Amino acid sequence: MGTSGQKRFITIGIIVACTLAVLFSRPAPVQAVTTSFLYDLSDFTGPLRYGGASVFVDKYRNEAYVLSENIVQVFNDNGMEVYQFTAADTMGTIESLAFDRDGTIFALTYQNGLSVSTYEITRLNFRGEVIGHIAITGMPQDFSAFTPVYMEYHDGRFYIADSMSLRIVIAGLTGEVQKSYDLIRLLELKESDRGDIQMGGFSVDESGNMLFTVPVLFSASVLSPEGTLRSFGQPGSLPGKFSIAASIIRDGQGNILVADKLKSVVNVYNKDFKFLLEFGGRGNAPGNTVVPNGLACDNSDRLYVTQASNRGVSVFRMRYNN
Repeated sequence: MGTSGQKRFITIGIIVACTLAVLFSRPAPVQAVTTSFLYDLSDFTGPLRYGGASVFVDKYRNEAYVLSENIVQVFNDNGMEVYQFTAADTMGTIESLAFDRDGTIFALTYQNGLSVSTYEITRLNFRGEVIGHIAITGMPQDFSAFTPVYMEYHDGRFYIADSMSLRIVIAGLTGEVQKSYDLIRLLELKESDRGDIQMGGFSVDESGNMLFTVPVLFSASVLSPEGTLRSFGQPGSLPGKFSIAASIIRDGQGNILVADKLKSVVNVYNKDFKFLLEFGGRGNAPGNTVVPNGLACDNSDRLYVTQASNRGVSVFRMRYNN
């Protein structure tokens, strides 16, 4: 090899070496979201090990409420039970809870169980004592079989959803229905699908957008108050894809969190539906999640995750690198 060829060979070698040095010395990209396990909700005897519970957060007071077998337990921001109450006989069966700024607790209740559509919103004080009732009126004619299991309260309105019929109504403080949505039509499904295709989760964000999942469609959706629908999701076992999508909420940064019951993980997406992170996973170690179903976030970036198999409710810290 001549002198010029040797110089070119050396030059190329230097360039390659420098390029590799830059690539391998470059720090790993910082994740937009990370999570860490904090604790399981507990009482003075230790972590509470129930399954199939529902969790709700009073963001005004940063307290978590767990509903299990018609008993409501209240937890402080350290995850310790501070109070509990049982549904009064006159209240019936509690399906969902919501809260207002003044401390009123709203309970979606059924007097005779879900088999009979005699539901109402029961107003409770902070002790769980009944202080009033709100009947839902002005229901659209084709919503006569409406049997809701989800209820959210936001900005003076109740958002009530029937997971079986895929219908949602928005009612004012007096219970008068103001808007209604038929998801069968919005999802471009057939009328024959009604009752066979169900919601896996439902929530409302700070802008009044309604978030819901449909497990058999492997999809999560955001429905605006004006009726505009945006959906995302694909079936699969890879991170970011859905197996059995369940609860769906937004966190304090506007990210979308979706629990996947079959994969036993919680997926995190940004507001544009880009997948960011999955965490949890089946197992017995702290931070694992077994069939996560319910999700709730408080105002201190704590995420509450309900689980099956008597795993209770685990609490995680959401951390953001904005």
